[in-house]
Amino acid sequence: MQTLENSTVDRQNILNNTPALRYVEQYLDIKSAVIDGEMRYTLKQVAEYFDVDEKTIKRYLEEYGHELKQNGYEVFTGERLIEAKKVYVRDINVPELDSRIPSLWLFTFRAFLNIGMLLTESEKAKQLRSVLLNIVMDYINQRWWWTTKYINQNDKSFAWTYKDSLFYRKKFTGALWKYVEAGPNKYPYFTNLVYESIFMEHAKEYALLLKLEKNENLRHTLYTEILSVVSAFENGFAHELEKKWKCGFFEAKELFNEFKQSPLLEPIMKTARVLMASRDKWLRDILHEKMESYIQTLSSHELQRFCLDNSEFIWEKTQEFVAILDANKSVLQRLKDR
Repeated sequence: MQTLENSTVDRQNILNNTPALRYVEQYLDIKSAVIDGEMRYTLKQVAEYFDVDEKTIKRYLEEYGHELKQNGYEVFTGERLIEAKKVYVRDINVPELDSRIPSLWLFTFRAFLNIGMLLTESEKAKQLRSVLLNIVMDYINQRWWWTTKYINQNDKSFAWTYKDSLFYRKKFTGALWKYVEAGPNKYPYFTNLVYESIFMEHAKEYALLLKLEKNENLRHTLYTEILSVVSAFENGFAHELEKKWKCGFFEAKELFNEFKQSPLLEPIMKTARVLMASRDKWLRDILHEKMESYIQTLSSHELQRFCLDNSEFIWEKTQEFVAILDANKSVLQRLKDR
């Protein structure tokens, strides 16, 4: 279970989901003064809402100041303080301010939510964390009510990357057929070695996490960048087999183990793990335990990239194109070989 008070990454992923936060704002409906186009909450307002004293909020500001400033917490002084005081005097939604104060501690709505995700002394903060998680996940599920399994296909470049991946896949299986003297089990075996090397988990583990049916293609669920990494891996190993010419099963396995240690592969494997672990946690609500240490924050842009208003339309068109590609693999290969 996600514990927002203990995870900087989890907190920031929620705060970066701008569209979902609009629903949170409507749900909470906490009025305040608007400065620079954003609602701002005073230290007193924040403390009162969460039913804690101001000293508690200040303690969190000392400990998590950098994070809170990143999400909009700010101390107004000088000219900005003068202008802010004028706004607060005119606004009926906020308490009166002492005109003699030398500074004003203000929280944007994001910073207000941020402090709510940190407070452990407040029952209202605990309730807020539950609301945030529910609304953010509901927002993604509403956008992808049919299934988040294929949310990766909301990327318009997926279909073309998938098309290219078919050629590299054919080269990989062709090299196994031509150069590795072993039975048909060599194809799923070495395919699994590719997935294990990149994702640190067996293909069956991945399929189980995504609840894939037997007739569903695992590659159809891969994000564009990750599909490219798989293609690079398969293309590179096919080249190594070509250089080796002929080898037995165990010799090919040893060759693969040497190949995956290449310094060239290290950075792209790390990138693939970061993308897979981070996106799947927040877009599919799936935790890859073996890659948990690779989870990072998703930017607001990336979160919105997969949750567009026309997601269903893009997904349907991608599905149609992918189905055509799958049905015409041999024709595409002949065209590629010309």
